[in-house]
Amino acid sequence: MLNQTNQAMDIVADILADEQENTISSYQYNGVELTPVEPVTMRNTFLLTIFNPASFLILRADKDGEIEYDEFQALLEKLLARGITHNNQKYHVLGASSSLKDGKLWMATGDVIESIHCYFESAQEALAYLGIYTSNNNHGIFEVEHQIKVVDDGYQVEGNLITGDGAGFAPKSVLKKLSVKDRQIQVRLHGEDWIAKGTLHPYSGNKLIIPKSMVKGKGMPNDGYQYFLLGIREIARELSFSSSWTLLQFFSEDTIRSTVPRLNAELNKLSGVLTNTDRALEFLGSIEDEERFKLESFLKAGLPPTHPYL
Repeated sequence: MLNQTNQAMDIVADILADEQENTISSYQYNGVELTPVEPVTMRNTFLLTIFNPASFLILRADKDGEIEYDEFQALLEKLLARGITHNNQKYHVLGASSSLKDGKLWMATGDVIESIHCYFESAQEALAYLGIYTSNNNHGIFEVEHQIKVVDDGYQVEGNLITGDGAGFAPKSVLKKLSVKDRQIQVRLHGEDWIAKGTLHPYSGNKLIIPKSMVKGKGMPNDGYQYFLLGIREIARELSFSSSWTLLQFFSEDTIRSTVPRLNAELNKLSGVLTNTDRALEFLGSIEDEERFKLESFLKAGLPPTHPYL
């Protein structure tokens, strides 16, 4: 019994240690007072892979209802200018991510601010792209040493694959080493003097193809072997879209030109399906859908494919 208790205590201790290693203290400012709030626990971020969590604070700006917006802006600017003292350390503005719209700012000690800001052209750029450091890489962060090639958008790979805005290619051999399926992956990359974000498609080549549009900040990686951190935020999976416009609005002209012939081929398969009963039944027989048998019953009962109910 004592041994089981000790094991349970060891597990609790490990959990608490992990929480401490991944937890960042937080404050809230409403224009009246600065108040400590619940700390934030993070997982699989470049921020806490590279730096100590004690180097950061999270500030949430939430205006008190009795204060006017102009007054709150002035008070917040004064607070940010003088910084926040926490555990005998001074913290100043580091940047923000998409959470800025919710009033969330990242603050850090001077040495860390200098280390991160050197990757960006300006503080404004750090404000826009700090998410590369703070986003959760749900499928892990990996140390990678591999040959890369930096290209312009529109670069052709394997004849018919074309990089779009922020979309490059990863060798299947690299994905295999990382135990990742041959699927498109959403990634964050952190090199010695460059950072990048975007997606990588699997291909059979041996170089990591990085379009310049993936690279953020002022550093640009050199061609050749590089050591870098690779964070996988998402792995592609099947999704349903409400309209084709949801997809097409993000396609480049080159991508559209290379895709249209295949789209036309797929559309040609539907020729007659909406007007001819035999073609409609043939098409339904090729798909798996819970509505399939209901539709087949209506067609076999004599309803034409053009009937409004169908």
